Amino acid sequence: MLRKWANGFMWTAWVLVFTTMLLMGSYILPSSNEFRVMTLGLIIAGILFLITFLLFSWITIQKKSFAETGW
Repeated sequence: MLRKWANGFMWTAWVLVFTTMLLMGSYILPSSNEFRVMTLGLIIAGILFLITFLLFSWITIQKKSFAETGW
């Protein structure tokens, strides 16, 4: 179950990064809002990547602990 959540966070973060990259070269947003939106997108993506890393690390540690100790 946690692996599905981690995958969901990871894909959401990649979508945010890709969308932010697309916004960098476009003129959809006014220049005053463009920087804020791009920065916010990258900050949220970074947080999601951090959560993903922590979840995958925790899952790996739990699997190794279970394999070594049995509980």
